[in-house]
Amino acid sequence: MSWLEILQNTSLFAIAVTGISWTARRLGEFYLQRRFAVFQTSIDKSLEEHKSQLNLLLLKDSKLHEKRLEVLDSLYKKIVVLDRNMQAMTSELKAILGDAEKEERQRIDQAGNSYNDFLFFYTENKIYFSEKIVQLLDELRNKNLDSFNDYTFGLRFGISDRKYTADFAKRASDTVRKHIPPILAQIEVEFRKLLAVA
Repeated sequence: MSWLEILQNTSLFAIAVTGISWTARRLGEFYLQRRFAVFQTSIDKSLEEHKSQLNLLLLKDSKLHEKRLEVLDSLYKKIVVLDRNMQAMTSELKAILGDAEKEERQRIDQAGNSYNDFLFFYTENKIYFSEKIVQLLDELRNKNLDSFNDYTFGLRFGISDRKYTADFAKRASDTVRKHIPPILAQIEVEFRKLLAVA
């Protein structure tokens, strides 16, 4: 074999190997691009599903937060009315405009109605609050009930002896003026945290 033949055979072989290599490389790239495109489509689809789920969760959370704020607003207003009516009922000095007994009965009715209004609303919406807030609201509920029961003790049991019922009335007044305000202050702090204003 001559050098020319060797060179021709080697050249043909090199061209064939180069062609086969180029073709194999292009086929490999094509295969990898297709696999990548399938993989990219799968990732995009999965990402869209996760975005959709996240948006749904955010929407639910947003609606829950709105509902919670509405409940908080209504409950706070009921607490303010209850406190105002309990203060008026247990006040040691009261302005008398006409019939003292009738006015006293109105104060008791207003305090009782505002307590019931608070209690029913609170128990129906208790689920919207943390355990800490629930404990504070339960304490507020109990203190107001104790105060109301102490104040109306004589009326409920038909005892007209003012000396006997005065101790109960004094205890009710002390509860409303000394024990309830710190609880209200703590509730306000917790409500402000929920509103993100603290």
